[in-house]
Amino acid sequence: MQTQPIVKPDLKAATQGARPISNFIEKHFLHFNAAAEIFAPLLISEFLPDPINSSDPDGEWIEIYNPNSFNISLDGYKLGDQAYRGGSQGMLFLPATQTITANTTLVVANNVPKFKLAFPSVPASQIIEMKTLTHYTDWGTGNVTLQNKNDGLPFKESIALLDPNDTIVDLVQYAYKTATGPTGLDPDVKPILLSGPNVEPNASYDRCPSGTDTNDGGLDFFVRTSGQ
Repeated sequence: MQTQPIVKPDLKAATQGARPISNFIEKHFLHFNAAAEIFAPLLISEFLPDPINSSDPDGEWIEIYNPNSFNISLDGYKLGDQAYRGGSQGMLFLPATQTITANTTLVVANNVPKFKLAFPSVPASQIIEMKTLTHYTDWGTGNVTLQNKNDGLPFKESIALLDPNDTIVDLVQYAYKTATGPTGLDPDVKPILLSGPNVEPNASYDRCPSGTDTNDGGLDFFVRTSGQ
């Protein structure tokens, strides 16, 4: 939960515009504040896909971070594990009345009492109960359940954050990459590469520094084995 400098978007990439990629992921690169200045959007800063002493997805949680010097309303923002419109995984509306203050985080937890028991220092005002959120079925028809393994298939998973215009402002992918797969990963976002075909139990994947986004999961994230 540290304050980190904002890392500006890649302007060269931005001038190339969005291009079609697998499964019609909708993507843009620039966001502007009221003064017409470019700012970094919200970021997915940490997530826990395989909690111990808890049935999946009961103990899972996802943290988002505001790397800016101003507050951002979550009205219209969505979070889920469905990387493209029209899939069978989940996408949820974040609370319209919630604001994420400058240089702070919010945690979307599948079970708030269990999260607070594990992490009592996190203020209640910075925790959102996932089970109370409304499904955005135009984007994904299922529930948000972060995968731990893929039962014999090449393992991959995505976490996507959408803005009010359904622009993907952050996409994090993690995968066990082999010579034959997985396929269908966003070619513009390198995944966090797992060391084996399963995620590590009770390990969270933490963006460090929180405000850095190079679109390379191997550079942006490290494994925190204590769960946060």
